[in-house]
Amino acid sequence: MSASVGAGHLRPVGIIGVGNMGLAMATRLLGHGVSVAVRDIDPSRERMARALGASVGASPAAATFALITSTAF
Repeated sequence: MSASVGAGHLRPVGIIGVGNMGLAMATRLLGHGVSVAVRDIDPSRERMARALGASVGASPAAATFALITSTAF
């Protein structure tokens, strides 16, 4: 998987916009054990992503910042 950093370590991914394509990507990544943060203008889409295990940022910047600060490079 391209998100791989090393043996058993996956980088978190942020997805801005969880419509048809974004939600499908989030679902697939979460299924592979990748930590996913999302943000969308539609709260119902964010709820669907959260139900799958994604975290939801208060803003696009907050979702991105949470990923950056939680990643050990």
